[in-house]
Amino acid sequence: MEIKGNDMSWSFLIHSSDARVAGLQESEVEEELRDELREQQRQIEDMKITCQIQLEQQERR
Repeated sequence: MEIKGNDMSWSFLIHSSDARVAGLQESEVEEELRDELREQQRQIEDMKITCQIQLEQQERR
């Protein structure tokens, strides 16, 4: 019986460790997604500025 009890304890520790690792991986993925979103937002803003400059140049002609 003691062996089973110890096995269960190890199983619980391994499971909680897996959960922590999964949580860390999830937060890393969220951080990467936020970084990608920020980069896309910067690119959109750059495109807006480029388009606005082009429009202003066309209006001057």
